[in-house]
Amino acid sequence: VLASGSQVLLNLGGSVELQVEQGALDALIENGGAIMADGGSILLTAEAVGDLSGSVINNQGIIEAQTLATGEKGEIILKGGMENNSIRVGGRLDASAPQGGDGGFIETSAAHVLFDDRLVVTTLAPLGKVGTWLIDPDFIHIIAGSGGSVSGLPSTGLSEIGVNTLNTALTSSNVDLQANQEIDFQVAFNYTGTRDAVLGLYAPVIKLGADISSATNKLGLNFGGTYSSTDYAGSVYVFNGNRVISTKGGDVYFNGNIGGGLGVNGNLSGPYNLTVNTSGGSITHASAVNGTFDVINDYTGPIDVGFSSHPKEMIVLDFVNGVVTRDGSPTSITSGIMPRGVVSFVAGTEILLNAKGPNAQVTFTKPDNSTVTLTANPGGHIVVPVGGLECIKIEYEVQSASGVSVPSGNVTYGVVENAGKINNYIANAGAGSVTLNSGASIAVDGNIEIATALFDNNAGSSALVPGTSKYWRVWSSNADPFDVTTGDNAGGLTPNFKQYNATYGSSTVLGTGNGLLYTFAPQVTISLINTISKTYNGNTNATNLLSSNYTVSSGFGGDTVSLAGTLPSSGTYASKNVNTGIGVTATGLSTSN
Repeated sequence: VLASGSQVLLNLGGSVELQVEQGALDALIENGGAIMADGGSILLTAEAVGDLSGSVINNQGIIEAQTLATGEKGEIILKGGMENNSIRVGGRLDASAPQGGDGGFIETSAAHVLFDDRLVVTTLAPLGKVGTWLIDPDFIHIIAGSGGSVSGLPSTGLSEIGVNTLNTALTSSNVDLQANQEIDFQVAFNYTGTRDAVLGLYAPVIKLGADISSATNKLGLNFGGTYSSTDYAGSVYVFNGNRVISTKGGDVYFNGNIGGGLGVNGNLSGPYNLTVNTSGGSITHASAVNGTFDVINDYTGPIDVGFSSHPKEMIVLDFVNGVVTRDGSPTSITSGIMPRGVVSFVAGTEILLNAKGPNAQVTFTKPDNSTVTLTANPGGHIVVPVGGLECIKIEYEVQSASGVSVPSGNVTYGVVENAGKINNYIANAGAGSVTLNSGASIAVDGNIEIATALFDNNAGSSALVPGTSKYWRVWSSNADPFDVTTGDNAGGLTPNFKQYNATYGSSTVLGTGNGLLYTFAPQVTISLINTISKTYNGNTNATNLLSSNYTVSSGFGGDTVSLAGTLPSSGTYASKNVNTGIGVTATGLSTSN
């Protein structure tokens, strides 16, 4: 282990703790061999201080903190600061439990985390519960391939983890992705591991630009929830097409909202459909689904941000927070839309700033927090140099009242917009349950279809709200849906029709509008009651049955069953002999009765 810095703390007690507490310019912890503390904790931290500082943790060796046979779990933490600090993670991180007990905990956290494509992470526990690997930047993009890197800065293109790296990690550990802003599935993720795994997605927004599926074993998914005492909404944004989540028996938990409608600029093609197939796993909604949350959508085109200013004021365009300040005070946007996230300019693009000051210098802050200073032309404008320019902030002195404009359209930027309702929502749990918690009503622009072995609606009579002239339908395969203990909870939903002996995916829908459809096929019993009599004539014919001689057993689930139409007026005595209490049988009844 190599460590450098002006102040270094090394603790080799029950745990292995190596901290670079102060680095005048740079701090470095590098491991190319093996660090072991089975049953204990391994903490490697390098958090540099000062404006020019930067810290690096580089692991290419083995770090092992396995669970002891007596049950003490291991913990591995590689942690840099969230400013200019970075971690390169390779080699093997092992907090497994091969001798029994539960797997441990692994955390990799810094402003910038780079994953080697040969990285091995394991918290496997053959005789206990598998542990967890935590990755926690601000933004995470799920990208194609292996490796990737994670940065604490928004939308940098560096906040990335490859689907192959994520898949490999899940084969030997549960994985929690924790982001302060968003998690973005830019490509499809298909789990192919040989064990049941759980992927936790903890962020205010999870963007589904592609499908999530499992080809082999159960893949549990948590969209938001409480993590380390912080509640992450986990609202799901469906964009760039209809999306499917398939978990092969894994449970799906939606802590927050779901949306996928049109953007305010009108150049998104939603609303889109969302289908969730769990093949026996449960589906739970903890909050209302109606698309009323904000997301950052990416656009390419011109920029025109209008605001008032006075000569010689210092202007700061803060794209991370969407704020313009004049001499340190926020000012309102009078026209146009303020870009959010990273703004990318193509080389040769002219940015109309009307800059002034010493040498008319304009400072651009890049996504990695480094800066580049360019000199404006005589008109106070900037021409983007070769290679283009990405920035999250622009600072300059203005020479007269003016906004910011890029009329050429050679710029990519984000805009905060309301997610909007999705179109159709299909929740197919198969033999699993679908639960709507209190307040978790579902409102969409299209239809709602739910297929489940146990429907538990705690959101009330308005739990399912389809679009205009659309419908909701709940298909239940519960063996006894009206049992007070094991039956469904319709929660006061009022259907336009009920249908029995109906199987999702194969039965023809017989009603219209909103419906409750059951695999359960109830049986009703029609009986003859009261008495009839005749004069003995040597035969068993009963020819004077009346409607008052017929009765039918009660229905199920609040259904009212009655006899209708023309009922048979004749039947057969059980005996032709003279007697009392002789049974009478009627035939010719049909379902139309």
